[in-house]
Amino acid sequence: NLVSSGLHGVGMAPNIDAQMGWRIVAEVLYKIRRVEKLVGKIDFVMVKDIKKDKLKPSEVLERFSYRRIQTDPDMVLDFGQPLSCFDDYLAGLTSKYRGRINKIIKTIDQAGLTCEKLTLDKQSDQQAHQLYLQVESKAATRLATLPVGYFLELQKSMPQWFCCYGIKKQDELIGFVSIIKDQQDAIAYYVGLDYKVNKDLPIYFRLLQLVIQSAIELGCTRVLFGRTALEPKASLGAKPVEEFVWARHRV
Repeated sequence: NLVSSGLHGVGMAPNIDAQMGWRIVAEVLYKIRRVEKLVGKIDFVMVKDIKKDKLKPSEVLERFSYRRIQTDPDMVLDFGQPLSCFDDYLAGLTSKYRGRINKIIKTIDQAGLTCEKLTLDKQSDQQAHQLYLQVESKAATRLATLPVGYFLELQKSMPQWFCCYGIKKQDELIGFVSIIKDQQDAIAYYVGLDYKVNKDLPIYFRLLQLVIQSAIELGCTRVLFGRTALEPKASLGAKPVEEFVWARHRV
């Protein structure tokens, strides 16, 4: 899936040998490639994304001409247990980091901006999509671009597992972040922001804090922030977790 991160395409039963499972995956991918010859050819196959603690069994893919590639790490914030409120999270930080977070919150409040959980409709989804495009256009690699209505459909199809938080200037949305609950993990999904406003105000940093607030409300024990902006996420207490993909080139 080009618009998600994590190992979401394969599920293995608890009683199966993991190495055997990956051999089956390689066989399935081979058969898919063979079938596709009827309409063309597949020159590149990628299996993504595998955290280091899950990597060892998948190394059997090397026998099938897959190459291991280490990507940037996933920045993971681990609460250890569900928290009751944002203040509980702050209490676990050093005074230095706690002071930085409170300063950002104060700056946003003094600028007259409001932070709230969004209930998307067609209009607000359109606004969110435009902000998303500002971020997407700056990405060095763009494998896929989300269509208008994507966030609204996620909200409709899985309201208990998906939510968005936004930052508004009066009625204008100037930043948003989406969050997906995956068991006990809160995944920081797509983000969008007005870069003109972000030059003067810490919009992006406040959005990262709202991901933590959402994770606490969802009863999660971890936040998966993803691969970008490692330093700001580290200042929130997140730590790098190594991630890998397997790639197979036809030539």
